[in-house]
Amino acid sequence: MMHSIGRYSQQMDFHRSILEYRFDETLKAGLAGRLPFEKEESHFAPEPSVACGIRADDTGDEFGVIYLQRSERLLVFAAAHAERASAAAVFKSAFPELSAHEIPATFKGGPLVDSPAPMNLPPPALEIPSALWRFELPGMILFFVVVIGSQYLAHAFQEPVMQWLGLHGGSPGDEPPWYFITRDFAEGICSAGALLLCVLVAVVAWRWWPSYAVMMVWMPLMWHGGNIGRSWIIYQACPGLLDGQRITTRWLTSQSYTYDHDIAGAKTLGSVSGFLLAIVLSLVSYHVRRRLARRSARREMEGSAL
Repeated sequence: MMHSIGRYSQQMDFHRSILEYRFDETLKAGLAGRLPFEKEESHFAPEPSVACGIRADDTGDEFGVIYLQRSERLLVFAAAHAERASAAAVFKSAFPELSAHEIPATFKGGPLVDSPAPMNLPPPALEIPSALWRFELPGMILFFVVVIGSQYLAHAFQEPVMQWLGLHGGSPGDEPPWYFITRDFAEGICSAGALLLCVLVAVVAWRWWPSYAVMMVWMPLMWHGGNIGRSWIIYQACPGLLDGQRITTRWLTSQSYTYDHDIAGAKTLGSVSGFLLAIVLSLVSYHVRRRLARRSARREMEGSAL
């Protein structure tokens, strides 16, 4: 028999974990009476987690059990000087229903504990799980290549777009300020293309790297959204701009163009939209991944029951 010993707050070495299970809210609810997890998040792992401590009445073995909420893993630790194989056998005999969800131990990150380390031992260093790192590295590289590359392409294609649309002409001192108007218009077109590229790559990459895919949408929107809005305002305010007839514009001076309230509002709207989209997409991605994980765990449970 096992009984709770309250909050488990001893110093632990994640390399000494003896068991690891696939875990989710369904299993957690089923074991709530026997594994009373703390409601508040603990600091044992570099991700949201809850922990509990239990003791075997017959053997006296103590176990620390940590539920990693983001990766939905259950990690089991024995006391520091326990024989690992014997302790694992004790825990498995007490919770045989978990055997169908056991997986090889892959979590190799150092704990971030909320209790002080012994005076003679340095705090364990935080390590990145090698398997997780190998999976996340391609997504990280893709994110930086796409986001930085889109910025470079938006700048590199500005001159070709101006040549293609016949937007050259004028000097910085001219009134009306066609020099700035035409260049900003071309920059907005290039920014729209860069944003579209980021969104398309994000749609493809979401299946494997949802976190980076989300950032590939909202970050370019913050950078390019204002330029796109400014380009649309210029198109509305300068009839004949694309026909080579730069005759009329509502900005008669450089100052009136530089301090135009509509353009300033478009830039602000682009930044705010990117920020709000970051929150919305992150929440959507989180709930979708949790739903898929629960569905997968439910199917595995049904399959093991058969």
